[in-house]
Amino acid sequence: ESLPDAVVRRTVAVDLLAAGRCHTLAAAGYDPSRPSVWTLEGLLYYLYEDEVRRLLDTVRSVTAPGSRIAGDLVNAVALTAPEMRPLLAVFEALGSPWRYGCDEPERLLAEYGVDATAAQPGEPGAHFGRWRDPVPRSDRASRPAWRAARVCGRRAASRAFRVPRARSPQRL
Repeated sequence: ESLPDAVVRRTVAVDLLAAGRCHTLAAAGYDPSRPSVWTLEGLLYYLYEDEVRRLLDTVRSVTAPGSRIAGDLVNAVALTAPEMRPLLAVFEALGSPWRYGCDEPERLLAEYGVDATAAQPGEPGAHFGRWRDPVPRSDRASRPAWRAARVCGRRAASRAFRVPRARSPQRL
């Protein structure tokens, strides 16, 4: 699917868990009444579950139906599997521990109005010729030690939304 010629990509530095986040986005020119694309890659597993849920709630509150959302997650076992300990120790030592894993990313995003599909690296839709490691089986019976998933979805047309007006616009 091609994008319209009028698409503008803007990077906005904003803490999406902080108060005032909607005003900061609006001040940067974000229009929540128009479909947008949200990329949450390399982020969600560094947050606590309540922060992940608040972030997804924020995204839901400021996105129009038809908006696209993409991200990546690991399953809960990835946080405790013995073979993951060396990697997790590196992240911990760097001050960036993994804190959240989700076994059902499609269900998680559905709670926030996103019809999503998950695919593991190496599987169709998440391969792109770069994944060289074996792909763990994804059936529930095999319960691989750990899984990573690329999740892509589209926000459903489920409800009207309201964006608060900024009292004093900010410049970025």
